[in-house]
Amino acid sequence: MHARKLIGLLVLSWALPVAAAPQGSPVEWLDRMSASFRNENYQGFFIYENLGGLLTLKVMHGVVDGQEKERLVYLDGPYREMIRDGQKIAYIRQGQGGVTLKPGYLAALSGRFKTDFQKLGEFYQLRFGGDARIANRIGRHVELLPRDKHRYGYHLWLDHDSGLLLKSEMHGDKGAVLERFQFVDLAVSDLPNGDIIPPGQHAWIDRSAVVAESEESPLTWEMGWIPDGFNKTGYRKTVSPVSQKPVDSLLYSDGLAAFSVFVEEEMTRVLSQSSEQSGATAALSRVFRNGDAYYNVTVVGEIPLGTAERIAVSVKPRQVESPSQAPAQ
Repeated sequence: MHARKLIGLLVLSWALPVAAAPQGSPVEWLDRMSASFRNENYQGFFIYENLGGLLTLKVMHGVVDGQEKERLVYLDGPYREMIRDGQKIAYIRQGQGGVTLKPGYLAALSGRFKTDFQKLGEFYQLRFGGDARIANRIGRHVELLPRDKHRYGYHLWLDHDSGLLLKSEMHGDKGAVLERFQFVDLAVSDLPNGDIIPPGQHAWIDRSAVVAESEESPLTWEMGWIPDGFNKTGYRKTVSPVSQKPVDSLLYSDGLAAFSVFVEEEMTRVLSQSSEQSGATAALSRVFRNGDAYYNVTVVGEIPLGTAERIAVSVKPRQVESPSQAPAQ
């Protein structure tokens, strides 16, 4: 009897794949992933899940004459898709043609995890985990664990063959999965341009122009505190998540996580504070007083709620030197 069990275990062990020791460092694997997303031709289906629900999408990506072309199609609910041709992006809804959706609502797949991973080591611990089979491919598990309480952890599985991201999970401080992205089918191959950019007239948005005008901020307020490792990446004119009116906002990122700060005049003139945590996204609004004026500061991003509150409390008017305060010549 014992001999039969031993033989069965031996047969089972021969049938299972043996994971090879990782070749290269976690940073090298992450750099390879970033390059693969930009340079490989691929198409597939993936799911995106957070506490708000589950979505299924189709992606097609190719490089034609050195320029990226990409198409994302939502397969659930009302028809929505995003197409990208180099720096130009267009959003399409069924029956409406080209429309602009909220920032970040339909992010380009190849734009995920595009950063200098070497610099992340100061704020994240980078290490290998165990391999896993995902979408019928073997994924190398790379962990990015936060070194402080102001950011979340990431678990990534990268395709052994292509380096593409097969799966990602964002974990909260107690280990709960706040956000999940995962391919269920992936093919790496040549794609004709016609399969990526559909024919017709599209309302293109030139992202290069947006980046150029976001280099300097004309705002009269500033941050008193931000978490270490987060740097200002620019500002933009957008729609306030509170009043739905045009407003300026500052953008910050550590290379993985990002948050935005909005400040606008508060007409109710009532001091208040409200907050909400939806999956990985925290949103906190706080009304403060500066002299006779009242302002509403809102922080929205993939950071813990306590961090968003500390950021909001630190917002203050920028000190502008008056002529009478200027040093004498």
